Amino acid sequence: MRFGGHEGPAARRLAILSGPGGWTVAFDDGRPFHPLDLATGACTVEHRCGDDVYAGEYRLLGPDALDVHWRVTGPRKQQEIHTSYRRID
Repeated sequence: MRFGGHEGPAARRLAILSGPGGWTVAFDDGRPFHPLDLATGACTVEHRCGDDVYAGEYRLLGPDALDVHWRVTGPRKQQEIHTSYRRID
């Protein structure tokens, strides 16, 4: 992760769960984060954390690549988070 003058490791564990209503991304303690539907190769999602709003977009770039972009707005947070996932051998 690069953040200001810091460059180093960072971690967050989420689970992608299948259920009767489709897929859901959940926090590691089981609380739901947001639904996930990548049937068209992309989806937008939203998560409210108190008064802050996380507006996200998932985009498949191929069978081995996924980009996730979050815009976070609210009284406590103003940030953008962009994460690229790539399968490695």
